[in-house]
Amino acid sequence: MTKKGSSNSSKQQQQQQQIIINNNAKVDEPIIKINVNVHPNSKESSIVSFEDQILSLRISEPPIDGKANIGVIEFLSKELNIRKSNIEVGKGSKSRNKSVEIDISSENITKDELFERIKSKLNN
Repeated sequence: MTKKGSSNSSKQQQQQQQIIINNNAKVDEPIIKINVNVHPNSKESSIVSFEDQILSLRISEPPIDGKANIGVIEFLSKELNIRKSNIEVGKGSKSRNKSVEIDISSENITKDELFERIKSKLNN
């Protein structure tokens, strides 16, 4: 009988550890979602505005076969100094209005720093 009791308590400990790990994972892996309005097939790629939590971009790639989506990722990666692997088009892959998700957990920046990087590119 002691074996059953000890295995139950060890299962409970494992579950508690798992809960702690899962809670820490949420804190350690922040994903920033930004609403993006994309104008594809522009002369050059640029940040147009960042107002009311909506980022407006001009992207030089055409909206054919996902080229504009790739252009968004490459442009944001270059301009914001963030790895391409940490940027993803979440929703709206076939629309001009998209939700871009940026994983800043491995970038050593905060949400505010990310927004400051975006705003600094508006002045250039």
